[in-house]
Amino acid sequence: MGQRGRVYSVGHSSAHPPALCTRGRVYSSTSLARFGARVKLAPKRARKDTALKPREASLSYQRLLTAMKEKGFTKAPSQTPREFAFSFLTTPWGPGVMEFTKLYNALRYGQGPVSVTRLRQILEEIRST
Repeated sequence: MGQRGRVYSVGHSSAHPPALCTRGRVYSSTSLARFGARVKLAPKRARKDTALKPREASLSYQRLLTAMKEKGFTKAPSQTPREFAFSFLTTPWGPGVMEFTKLYNALRYGQGPVSVTRLRQILEEIRST
């Protein structure tokens, strides 16, 4: 693990209360206690089924391509995602690849929000088949 996200405890004596140092910032025990109180009082919220951003859509499509590559299918650089999906129509993965590609295109080109949960489900179905 690199420097990012690492938390260091800063030594203390009776004259100086304990503090926390992270990413170059030092927090006193008083401010940490106030922050902790706010966090404890805040109710936990269930993660919503959020929509992906276009960049995240591209990463999810790369996961699909990786899954298909593991099955022995590679996308030619000249193929569009839709053309690649049509090449699977007669395979057991055809419907899943088609739906995934349809959702990817809708998200990538701003046609509307796409369910992250549904994309994950489709990808898991493709991997398990």
